[in-house]
Amino acid sequence: NDRPARVTLADVLCRMEQWDAAVFHLRAARDLPDPAATAEEDPGARLGSVLARLEQYEEAAEILLEAVSRFPAQYQLLSNLSFVAEKLGRYEEAEQAAGLAVESKSDLPEAWNHLGLALRGQGRVAEAIDAFQRAVALRPDFPLAEFNLAVTRMLAGDLAAGWAGYERRFDMGEAEVARFGEPRWDGSPLDGKTLLVVAEQGLGDTIQFSRFLCGLAARGARVLFRCAERLHPLLSTLTSTGQPIELIAPGQPLPPVDCWTPLLSIPGLLGISLSTIPQRPHWLAADPELQAGWSTWLREQTPEARCRVGIAWQGAPGYRRDRERSIPLAAFAPLTDVPGVQLVSLQLGPGTDQIPAAAGTVDLVTPPETFDQQTGAFQDTAALMQSLDLVICSDSAVAHLAGALGVPVWVALSRVPEWRWLLERTNSPWYPSMRLFRQMKRDDWNSVFEQMAAELKQQDNGE
Repeated sequence: NDRPARVTLADVLCRMEQWDAAVFHLRAARDLPDPAATAEEDPGARLGSVLARLEQYEEAAEILLEAVSRFPAQYQLLSNLSFVAEKLGRYEEAEQAAGLAVESKSDLPEAWNHLGLALRGQGRVAEAIDAFQRAVALRPDFPLAEFNLAVTRMLAGDLAAGWAGYERRFDMGEAEVARFGEPRWDGSPLDGKTLLVVAEQGLGDTIQFSRFLCGLAARGARVLFRCAERLHPLLSTLTSTGQPIELIAPGQPLPPVDCWTPLLSIPGLLGISLSTIPQRPHWLAADPELQAGWSTWLREQTPEARCRVGIAWQGAPGYRRDRERSIPLAAFAPLTDVPGVQLVSLQLGPGTDQIPAAAGTVDLVTPPETFDQQTGAFQDTAALMQSLDLVICSDSAVAHLAGALGVPVWVALSRVPEWRWLLERTNSPWYPSMRLFRQMKRDDWNSVFEQMAAELKQQDNGE
């Protein structure tokens, strides 16, 4: 029986990060039964963990469940199962597994962290905060748990308590940013200094937090913003009462600077709370010539419409929570039934493949293939938005763009959304022109769009 040898070889391969080879040998070992094997020797438990690392969560869950049936009190196995179940959105199952893990070993910080994620996924925020605090108390240097504690506090509305822990995003792979030799800005006065701000995370994050650049310039700083070059045309419209914001592309030579900061670290350095978020009707603008052209196109395409509504349903598919935030195009069908409403697609790239299948239920006007392909990211989108009566979309960069332009926008949110959307409230402290429509039950988009359709009908009736 070469089962022990295969397990040992797989362990070596894992240390060498040769994951596919390790999976091959663990599968082979799993096919060789050994009734006397302990949980620590079990190839199934190892295989489930490796598959989870490879983000093959469905198979990992199946294998870990089978292993748990044989070793029901093995706390590490239960903790791993909780991790995988949470990734799949099976929060009750994740809670049960993590709960059993901490019952078996109450000083296991990973299990408390997994329990916190499972509770947060169910909207039980206070309990989640308690679980994350237990994890951090057991392991004071635990970046992942500190980050999870921070964003859960922010989700609950306590931004000020979350910013410090949010900095741990750089220590656990949540965000990457180029490093520079100059000192990090510490929040001290900037008058007369040159500050380099570096974009991070997604395009929506860049749009949302670009508002803070204007305030830094108003404090007397020369602000250089290093961000994707395709965003430069849009961000060149940033309005500042101080010096103009200077845009720099990655790889472009930098002038001498006094200090630098990642973009999403700015609100923490400024001590921003819900009540001190800079309130501006808008801080970006569409190109006037493009807006005039798209306004003409829109009137020609929708001559009978009384309410022209731009929609977008799919965010970047690589985002870890995209399964919860993106919406099937077919879910927008109730809006099509509202008299006088014409839907106009603002969707680019991933998600557009749903348009043919939804054609029978969603009446949708789509821009030509050149849309946003020639003038820079979101240039055409911004111009078309400014000509619409309303934008309705998922949690995506489109939502942030509409808010930053001051365009009326309704955002459809999952039961427990990202921290920036908070809980329960129907408006956003980040965007005055935005309304939030939330799932009452997980994965239930029907009620969200039925509510939107009812409100559109009321508006059409002048109520």
